[in-house]
Amino acid sequence: MIAAGVIAMTHGSVQIQYELKDLIPRLVFAFVTSNFGVQACSALIELANAVTVAMIGRTASGRR
Repeated sequence: MIAAGVIAMTHGSVQIQYELKDLIPRLVFAFVTSNFGVQACSALIELANAVTVAMIGRTASGRR
């Protein structure tokens, strides 16, 4: 996976040189999103469920 990223950054139809200062924000963003993505999705699902219950007054998946 890392090797594929290095190859993608270093080879292409037009050679583009990346400096470390250009890559650090992308690496930080990738680290944060990969490690906290599941928790963020869980929080968004709970928020959506709470909004649904507030609008309907009961859970949508329960028996009627």
